[in-house]
Amino acid sequence: MQQTTIILVLRGVWRTPVICVFWLFWGCGLNAQTMENLETTLSSLTPAQQISLLNDQKQLMEKASYQEQARYWYLLGLAFDYDNQPQPAIDAYSTAINISEQQNLRLTDTLPRSYVERSYMKYIQTYDPNIYCEDRFKALQLSRQLADPELLVKVLVQAAFCFGGKPEKLQQGLALLVEAIDVADKNNFDNSSYGMIYNASGNLYQENQLFDKAYEYIQKAYDAWAKVDDFSDMFNMQHTLVALAIDMQNFTAARQHVDRLFEIAKQQPQFSDFTFFSHYNAGILAFFEQQYPLAVSEFEKALALRDTTEEHHFIVQSLYPLVIAYFNQGIDSKARSTLDQLLIDSPDKNTWPMTLRAIDLYYAGNNSEAMHLMVAANSSEVDKRRTFIAQYQHAANTLVEDSLTKLDNKVLQQTLEINRLQLAEEQSQKRLAQILIAVSVVIFAALFGFVMHLIKTRRLFKHRAQIDYLTQIANRRTIFELGYKLLNEAKMHNKLLSILIIDIDHFKRVNDTLGHEVGDHALTLVSQRALGCLRQLDKIGRIGGEEFMVLLPDTDSKQALDIAERIRKEIEKSPLRKNDEDYSLTISIGLAVASADETLESAMARADTALYNAKQKGRNQVVVTS
Repeated sequence: MQQTTIILVLRGVWRTPVICVFWLFWGCGLNAQTMENLETTLSSLTPAQQISLLNDQKQLMEKASYQEQARYWYLLGLAFDYDNQPQPAIDAYSTAINISEQQNLRLTDTLPRSYVERSYMKYIQTYDPNIYCEDRFKALQLSRQLADPELLVKVLVQAAFCFGGKPEKLQQGLALLVEAIDVADKNNFDNSSYGMIYNASGNLYQENQLFDKAYEYIQKAYDAWAKVDDFSDMFNMQHTLVALAIDMQNFTAARQHVDRLFEIAKQQPQFSDFTFFSHYNAGILAFFEQQYPLAVSEFEKALALRDTTEEHHFIVQSLYPLVIAYFNQGIDSKARSTLDQLLIDSPDKNTWPMTLRAIDLYYAGNNSEAMHLMVAANSSEVDKRRTFIAQYQHAANTLVEDSLTKLDNKVLQQTLEINRLQLAEEQSQKRLAQILIAVSVVIFAALFGFVMHLIKTRRLFKHRAQIDYLTQIANRRTIFELGYKLLNEAKMHNKLLSILIIDIDHFKRVNDTLGHEVGDHALTLVSQRALGCLRQLDKIGRIGGEEFMVLLPDTDSKQALDIAERIRKEIEKSPLRKNDEDYSLTISIGLAVASADETLESAMARADTALYNAKQKGRNQVVVTS
């Protein structure tokens, strides 16, 4: 007991419930009562503290039943999930699943929860429904065998998302949401649950181009969350309603939703990026109304607040239409300078929309190539519209042929009238004609329809663009962006920024003698060991090969040297292993503190020189640049 207490004090996790849990584990191993105590304790800890506490108990798992072992790995997966570590979370959930299935355990909520949570981590990593939906369907099959309505509703909603963008399967997705509504009604669920279900319904309709139906459901979701003052979800629903109103060419409604965004942002100042997204949506609306001076004003206001949001993707999305708005007004100097800024925020021009690349070529003097690209952009937009019309027709016919009116009535039985949900063939043809007219207006008004896609992508897939696939830390592009940001902040607030350049010693020898698989393991080991030595505000990224960069905000040379030495010693005591033999692994580190008048590149160059000196002096050491 004394030994356990000392460990807790040293780690700074002095909490009475934690001590109790440790004592119970220490004395008799894990059991149902101690697992319940453990879950209670975890709820009061940060994700990092949860991981630390759970990792300390791994050896005690030998004393636990298989049922409790499975629960333990599920809890560890949740902790990694909350700490934004997808791959360790997946591994932990997989262990929980394997124990449950291989030991043929009695079914509890641990197994379906492990499946559904693992599916979300796979979604974060791949955004491929062919990969993550299998887990959701398995979770659904298991959840239906349990008397846990909260879990069943959650899994039904998650599974329904697997039918988006598939008109022929629209009925199946909505049927799952019908079931969710029935469960919620029978168990007197609160408005948050209905908001979640309505939001999923709206997304299904939106992905099948049925914008009027999507608009109804998203408005319902907003109303449900408004009843419980869930301002974050309320704001997100208004954001989506702006996009849907523009899709339907209902600019009056879109303006009302933009106004509501500004109202929420003003009323809830604790959400730092609400004002940014309010101006962003106002700019998108003005752009589609071809009010280019207003669009410019709103996008400029949004970009002035870029530091208030972590969603770099939408900063880039603000720059796209801003360039076009400047170009349309003949403000060439600002169009060019905005292109220069875009090149910093999005260096790969191949990811830019074709219209924007055409403008860039025009300013570069390649008029012929710019014209060809503009024509190609127009053709692409026409093809997208044809696809949209075909998909809309297919989805509308599916509603008629499958008598989905009855299902829809169940989903919205409290508020929607049956006659509004009957999509007869005559109504479908009338809607198709309206869409064709709208398409003609859009095509002749501008060639910039790409924004239609951009305004629907707030949850788009930025994870893979920022993370190094092998090491699961920031990639070169992301760590450089963080470096520019942190250096600017340091200069603005008269603070320090220390930079470490880390290189694995004799890495080529590791690959040549032990093989590339062990070399990959060395890269992963160094990145994860280094990450474990850093503070929450510190950043690490792989900048190429076996080199890593660490950014230490508000850190002087002495503090940075302490951190660097801690990383070096941690690697030194973590050998590589192959064929039951250990092989030493060391690193060399160069350290520089950025001065107030230099760029990130010059500070990195000084740190790199210090790294070279460390190599020359025999490696496995830290050298501080003068």
